[in-house]
Amino acid sequence: MRAVVVEEPGVVVVKELPDPVASDDEVLARVVTASICNMTDAHVADGTFEGYLDYYPQILGHEVHAEIVVVGAKVSDLRPGERVVLYAGAGGLCEYVKFNPASHWGYWARLPSNIPDREASLCEMLHGAYIGMVYPAAVKDTEEVLLVGQGPMGLTATQCAALTARSVATVDMYGNRAAKSLEVGSDCAYNRSEMSSDEVLSAIQQATGGVDVVFMCIDVDASGENDAWRLGVNALRPGGRIASLFVSVKGQPSPAAGALWRDDVTLLARSEPSFDAGAVLQQGVDFVADGRIDMGALITHEVGFDGVEDALDLCRHRPDEVIKVVVWPP
Repeated sequence: MRAVVVEEPGVVVVKELPDPVASDDEVLARVVTASICNMTDAHVADGTFEGYLDYYPQILGHEVHAEIVVVGAKVSDLRPGERVVLYAGAGGLCEYVKFNPASHWGYWARLPSNIPDREASLCEMLHGAYIGMVYPAAVKDTEEVLLVGQGPMGLTATQCAALTARSVATVDMYGNRAAKSLEVGSDCAYNRSEMSSDEVLSAIQQATGGVDVVFMCIDVDASGENDAWRLGVNALRPGGRIASLFVSVKGQPSPAAGALWRDDVTLLARSEPSFDAGAVLQQGVDFVADGRIDMGALITHEVGFDGVEDALDLCRHRPDEVIKVVVWPP
């Protein structure tokens, strides 16, 4: 099969690899579409990811929409021809993936037929945005919410929060992303490149008196003052809650450390969910099918395998032009 492989940091190639073979506990699936994770994939390709993906060579990517091809003898809950979205732990920018449905539960879900192929792989972001942040935060319909960072994950979390929140405000460094957040569900968007953090905080205080929940959706703080976390923490009213979704980047301090100096707010730590993650992921996918979450609105570019390296460069250096890149296998 063809695959996009990071041979070593900075070296991304398209090459032939053996097709994976499914065991009795696994299914083999053909990748229909995949998408680039602006945070993880760029850091993996650059060699700046800190943690479990810091090894080479590896197949790049993890956001996958696939069609089941072969079902192992011990698998009873999937059939050939079914469409799924999944987190592909062994790499997703390739022609075939395999996974164990039983042990991977919470990382895959069935795709209703009315979700188009080009949008389907983006549903994997619900694992981070919905399972990882918004669902466990239990946002009420009386609560005000702020999201700091409106990249693809932030925009997905914005839509999830808007399902229940009284109001949703967003902050981003780039005008295209601030504008997109208004398009997909935020009530107010602040362009951080045009306002200081104190001006944003003042506007939030005037509008809400302080928010109940903040979601931090950034990996590296791109503000000139390096104060994105300060902004998020200070936007909270006493008793508020703050959650974050980020990747660990080499040489960068833990961004959550900025939330620890206030003792009148709750930091929602990431941990194993106490709920049925698979059911919650399926619920999020069904929101997409019902039109309550618009993944198609996030797509700005579509490429084949040969265009992945240029697309990664866009994600790194031109966030004012790109939001989400869909990748079509050969």
